[in-house]
Amino acid sequence: MSKILDVVSKIKHKDNLGLCTLEEIKAAEQTLGLKFSDEYIELITIFGTLSTDYLDISSTLKDPFYDVVHLTNEVRNRYSGLPQDLYVIYDVHVDGVVILQNESGKVFAIDESSSLMEAYESLAAFISKIEGV
Repeated sequence: MSKILDVVSKIKHKDNLGLCTLEEIKAAEQTLGLKFSDEYIELITIFGTLSTDYLDISSTLKDPFYDVVHLTNEVRNRYSGLPQDLYVIYDVHVDGVVILQNESGKVFAIDESSSLMEAYESLAAFISKIEGV
């Protein structure tokens, strides 16, 4: 079992709000002009739009609260100079904090000061820390 699947399988309270197809993923990547990490693709194709007590991971679900394309474009408009290889995995909705990932799997955080910092080595590490698993 991969690290991301292992971490998510340990979360006690989680909802799957809809699986994502490879076609939807490719379309989202094309629209954003980037590639998602293998880890993110694995998560959203197996667990779908993941919602827990502590976070909501973006996906291709066509809902502005979860839609990775909508969220990423919103953040690109809000923070000029944001590297174009980053996509939103979680919008905290507090103090402008947004969690992003790049194709290599590294996870970054940005806040209303426009300060971008590398936060975690992977999505699995981020989810594990937030969920305490």
